[in-house]
Amino acid sequence: MKKCILALLIVLALSAVSGLGITAAQGGGGSTALTALTVAEVSLYTSPDASSDVVATVPANTAVQVLATDDSGTWLKVASGENEGYAPLDSFIVLDLPLLAPKAYLATGGVRAALLSAPQSTSDRVATLSTEGLVGTILGTSGIYDYVMTPQGTGWSFASNWKTMPEGATLASVTTPEFALGVYSAPSFASSLVGQVPDGTVLYQLGTEGSFANVLLPDGTMGYAFSANIVPLPPVMADLTGSGTAGSVLFKEPQLTGEHLTPPLPEGTPLVFIEATSDFWAKVYDPGYGVGYAIASSLGPKYTVATVRTQDAVVRTGPNDNLYKAVTTLPAGTKVIVKGVSQTGAWYQVAIPFSDVKFGRNGVAGWMRDYLFKDANGQMDFDPSLLSVTE
Repeated sequence: MKKCILALLIVLALSAVSGLGITAAQGGGGSTALTALTVAEVSLYTSPDASSDVVATVPANTAVQVLATDDSGTWLKVASGENEGYAPLDSFIVLDLPLLAPKAYLATGGVRAALLSAPQSTSDRVATLSTEGLVGTILGTSGIYDYVMTPQGTGWSFASNWKTMPEGATLASVTTPEFALGVYSAPSFASSLVGQVPDGTVLYQLGTEGSFANVLLPDGTMGYAFSANIVPLPPVMADLTGSGTAGSVLFKEPQLTGEHLTPPLPEGTPLVFIEATSDFWAKVYDPGYGVGYAIASSLGPKYTVATVRTQDAVVRTGPNDNLYKAVTTLPAGTKVIVKGVSQTGAWYQVAIPFSDVKFGRNGVAGWMRDYLFKDANGQMDFDPSLLSVTE
């Protein structure tokens, strides 16, 4: 039975990336900002013209925030620190939005794999991945290397080290208040017992077979458990914005004098938002430390993934059909990140994959009407009341 370490890797907080081995982008946006990596040292120009003035020079393998393209789509406008400027598109690898990026697990036959600072075998080592089955998020690719976010760091790894996770794999919580949940080697109670997990355990649900769920346990075991005792976690995220000891740590219990679950975490660390347990506390999940409690005021606006339900859905630069230009049109079924809601509730602020941007000169993110997310019954696959008013 393959062993795997449970980890939620749907996130890349830009302000926290420097601690994982690369230089972080500046300029806001947090975990939902579109990011690119420089493939070599890059000069940023005042306009999409190499004869214009140089604004700044950005080192190789630096994360920058993508703001727009030029009219031709062959130049990117980016932000690096306090500088903004243009550089040719082929100077960058545009990363997938982490919440929408594919997941994969490490499959090296037990051989340790290196995470590197650049897609070159001679580059510095960010981390050594020693656990077979470790789950990561593939944010980009360059030749034979994938750019992977893992609990042990973010960097470049041989693409052949990774196997894609099943589509739809989700985090879930065990609900067995009076007993431990059995995990079996096959989807049958007659198969051998490979593990037991108590109520409240967070695990990865990879799929279902009949009345059983294929799961990854926190200790790395893969097996099958009775699906009626497994409830998916809400696909809602919030970034840590608090400062100071109390605002930058997670607690084991909702008590300020209680034991800390984590050391101080960097501002911008993304967390799964499970529920508000009071006006003061929020129950959250961190992939490296598990379930804990954060001071509610230390969390930024919540965001989530939603499915576009209408064909040729228009994304605009602002929440008004008449005042703002189109960024793109999206086919039905497209996944986007919903970041906030307008004051009227009629518009949602969204982040979209760069590959779906058609009119990049107008930007790479925008706003969409509420009805574009409603199915034939008028239902949406996310709860609008969770979102913050962002306009």
